[in-house]
Amino acid sequence: MTRCGGLMVHFILLSLLAYAVVKGEDSSAAANKASPSLGRHHVVVLHNSDTITAEQVLGVFAQFGIKEAQAMQLVHKVNDEGSAVVVMGPLETCNAIGAMFEKIDMHVTVRELQPSDTASRSEFSGSEVETLDEATFQSKVMRAGQPTLVMFFAPWCGHCKQLVPEYKKVAIKLRNSGVHVAAVNCDQAPSVARQLGVQGYPTIKFMFDGRATDYSGPRSAIALASFAQGQARLQGAKATFVRAFGGVRTAMSRVLGGDRATQMHQT
Repeated sequence: MTRCGGLMVHFILLSLLAYAVVKGEDSSAAANKASPSLGRHHVVVLHNSDTITAEQVLGVFAQFGIKEAQAMQLVHKVNDEGSAVVVMGPLETCNAIGAMFEKIDMHVTVRELQPSDTASRSEFSGSEVETLDEATFQSKVMRAGQPTLVMFFAPWCGHCKQLVPEYKKVAIKLRNSGVHVAAVNCDQAPSVARQLGVQGYPTIKFMFDGRATDYSGPRSAIALASFAQGQARLQGAKATFVRAFGGVRTAMSRVLGGDRATQMHQT
């Protein structure tokens, strides 16, 4: 925990709660497990403002000892989502920290902690991109046979954050194309990254029938959607050919088998 002027900021508690939820515990149960007095905890919610600079917000975080790298993650979250919980603690602590942000004219809300505050939220929440874990990746991508464009990412990766808005647009463009658009957080699903040989982020692959095709083109919605549609047509044609060839081969084997049987009968 970080102390500043007698204030105690509960970033560690917030991390423990989020980690418990990722591991599959119910959010309220995880919260109670982390702190028996959770009902007395409050949160500070920062709201995005066009008139406040990132440097001003970072300056406030620096006053109570939060490193810039950690603070920037919270700044990005506020900017991307419009508002975000940044501090958890007793009411007196949250009011004092809220006042520090209000000094730079930032809109702040201090309220009681809610179970949803500790829930794990995907970068793609609210979009048409489906976030897959290890189990759903195997069932929906590797075994289902549905053509799928997959982005493998890490939440700390700056290039991944830059790609998120474009990737959301890809899902909209491919909405009625028959191509599923998904994303895998490799920090939470490391076995998937190993299985597919993912070594850098973001990595984008087109998946069909358990086979992967790497994408290495421009990271724009138009280029990605075009790639996915082209691969879907190509893989669909291959599958049609394989089925047709398999049918011809089966028919030929029956004919040849019948000829042999006739010859044996005649002899």
